[in-house]
Amino acid sequence: MALSKTLNEGSRNVLINGNFNVWQRGTSLATAGFITDRWRSTTGLNGAMTISRQPFTLGQTDVPNNPKYFFRHAQTTAHTNTGYNHDRTRIESVETLAGKVCILTWYMKADASRTIAVRRIQNFGTGGSPSASVDTQILASQAITTSWAKYTLKFTMPSISGKTIGTANNDYVEIGFDYGAEANNTYTIDIAQVQLEANLAATPFEHRSYGEELALCQRYYETAGRGIMGGSYSATQWVGAWNFAVPKRASPTLTVPAVVTVHEPSSATYAQSSVSIVAQYPEATKFSGIGILLGNFSGMTAFRPAEVYLPDKAFVIDSEL
Repeated sequence: MALSKTLNEGSRNVLINGNFNVWQRGTSLATAGFITDRWRSTTGLNGAMTISRQPFTLGQTDVPNNPKYFFRHAQTTAHTNTGYNHDRTRIESVETLAGKVCILTWYMKADASRTIAVRRIQNFGTGGSPSASVDTQILASQAITTSWAKYTLKFTMPSISGKTIGTANNDYVEIGFDYGAEANNTYTIDIAQVQLEANLAATPFEHRSYGEELALCQRYYETAGRGIMGGSYSATQWVGAWNFAVPKRASPTLTVPAVVTVHEPSSATYAQSSVSIVAQYPEATKFSGIGILLGNFSGMTAFRPAEVYLPDKAFVIDSEL
């Protein structure tokens, strides 16, 4: 079961975090996957990269309306293939903009003269008998310079008439930037203010507050830690409940990245000897929270209140596409 397909249905820009303000996972990472929220990056075959948040110089005018940050893809080891090296985002629901004239705009610069492409995928999800994905390179070659410039691409999103959407509620539209033309090179690509809208002509970038953008991102990924309330279930187990800031897209996955320390008021702190999730109990209708049972503590007194003390990001919940 899924909730409303998107939380930003009234927005002109259907992309989330196109201004690159939200970085829940960290602001500099060298692994493939989601790094800045809602954007997935790949290294390419035999390649290595660092994705990082970079600050704009205060008062700069190359990119308008005083954005705070931009996205940097630094390919530190060259990839040797011409595909699968990219920065892309997925938009919930393959129905998004189907059959409409669309405008994609973005700002970009590079460390030297570079060439990028733009790709769009309509994925009909899994479960049942969904239609095959429609994978199209909608811009084969765009020259990028060492100065910030705005780029505009007009295209029609294919109709989904006659198609079949899977039953697993994980269909999407994917769009983003491919770097196959830069195979065997190291390079740096900077990106800012990416917008996708249904329109006949480009409009100014749609700004949302940080709080609104964060809430949109938290539909797919959220962290929590210090202050989560619970109690000792036994001498070796802690049980607690986490009510999410935003209901999730679908039934989420819980991970505990590091050992957790809990604090019993007026007593002591207790740390896991190693990470152990004994059980998890996600709310199964609205995907709005989860019960958590952790193990590998010692010395606690059963049935006493205890809150999570460390780390700040003790729990990660993931409902990404």
